[in-house]
Amino acid sequence: MPLMALSLPGNVQMIYDEFDKIANLDFLPKDEIYEYLFGKPLPEVSHGDIKDYMLKKAGFSKDDLFKSIFLVVVAFVALAFIIGLIVLLGRKCFWRMPKSVKKVYLSLRNKLMFNSVLRSLLQSYLPLCMSCMVSITHEGKAAGYILLTFLALCPFVVIFILKRQTVALGHPYLKQRIGTLYQNVETVGKSQALYFIPLFMIRRLIFAIMATTVNDPLVQTFAMMYASFALIAFYVVVWPMSDTINNVIQLCNEVFLFTCVHISLTFTDYTTDPEVRHQIGNVYLVFLGFNVSVNVLLILITIIIQARIAYLNRKSKKAALKAPAPAPAPAEQ
Repeated sequence: MPLMALSLPGNVQMIYDEFDKIANLDFLPKDEIYEYLFGKPLPEVSHGDIKDYMLKKAGFSKDDLFKSIFLVVVAFVALAFIIGLIVLLGRKCFWRMPKSVKKVYLSLRNKLMFNSVLRSLLQSYLPLCMSCMVSITHEGKAAGYILLTFLALCPFVVIFILKRQTVALGHPYLKQRIGTLYQNVETVGKSQALYFIPLFMIRRLIFAIMATTVNDPLVQTFAMMYASFALIAFYVVVWPMSDTINNVIQLCNEVFLFTCVHISLTFTDYTTDPEVRHQIGNVYLVFLGFNVSVNVLLILITIIIQARIAYLNRKSKKAALKAPAPAPAPAEQ
């Protein structure tokens, strides 16, 4: 929300600033640490244009594209090195490994081959989109257009892969390799649920485009409202997750986002009275606190349920081991 071209009221901006300080570890004495390590004070950053300042504050600048590409390359090189070592170890020692070690080795190899790469791509999708758009809008670099084209095609590639493998998605081997693309998604009898991750990526791409290229807050707000409403309709109609708690979490988060974006319409020129804006900001913060509380509560419930299931399984296994063996049937005379 702070990246959109909205004039947030003071109370909302203060809360977002506190979140930003926590996320950036600003409670640490960075100035003293920097001066101690480098012998000079930490350089100050000029604000300049408000949009550029907010993007830099959020961690995006025109130089971040090449930083992101460099980090991706380094990560892929490191991952390729680790995979190479594992494959080499398997070729030399696989047949001499115990059965339990072979099982662990195969599971680790499959996860490293694909899942780790896919997970990294999904986690860095929004930062990469933002970096591409910032680079394109500032300097129009060809690398930005090339990488943006690749990122824009990613959701369609994902759905193509999942549609081709629909029948085998429940197989453990495929879950170990590409399970990140449909984790916690119901794959049996719900082919529409496979659109969950692609839609998630498309919405992030839309946000990156709106936040970096559009200066009109109304256009930004309505675009995010339509995207959020489309996802709410998707969750209600498809109910894509494999369990009720995950479905409730996704739906609550999307309804919260839609409500907050709708409230943010009053942060445009539609409402100019500072007192009214402050009161609306308080309502906005109530929704924010409610959403955080619901997410924490549902996560705790999930942890408790999983811990209880694990405890009951362990208890049943111990009881089965301690149970006496059944007496042999008497021989017939």
